[in-house]
Amino acid sequence: MLPIFVLGGDNMANSNVKCRACGNIIDKTTAFCASKGQYYCNQEEYDTKKQLYSILSEYINITNTILHKEMMLWGKDYKKICNYLQDNRSLFEYAMKKDFNSEYARIRYFSAIIKNGINDYQPPKPEIVKQCTDEFYENKYKPKTRRKCLADYYEEEL
Repeated sequence: MLPIFVLGGDNMANSNVKCRACGNIIDKTTAFCASKGQYYCNQEEYDTKKQLYSILSEYINITNTILHKEMMLWGKDYKKICNYLQDNRSLFEYAMKKDFNSEYARIRYFSAIIKNGINDYQPPKPEIVKQCTDEFYENKYKPKTRRKCLADYYEEEL
């Protein structure tokens, strides 16, 4: 006997979707919906992925499907990839000046540069600015020993 699946009811309320950025399965009610059928864990992930695509369009002005497949090989940490692309801007600008036979070769060359360098890249740590609203003053005052005059010796004898 074949199992019967009923559509609707409780199953529709608990539907899960896959995040387009990280691939996690999340509840549809808590997911950020960018457009129809595109769900993300939160708006920050959506903005980061959008920023990555804008940076990629600066270097290679191609929207080929192979670019999306290559992006999967780079990893899922899009913030790290964005920082890597911005910090090594001169390297990528120099590398993309080269003449290529096809779009595919251009994308693969670009992807190879990223794959070779992204694992060793450490994103810059934000500089921590320590602020304190209270002011502390260190008291360095030491009373000096007073020199004795003749009057002090005279008072001691009395």
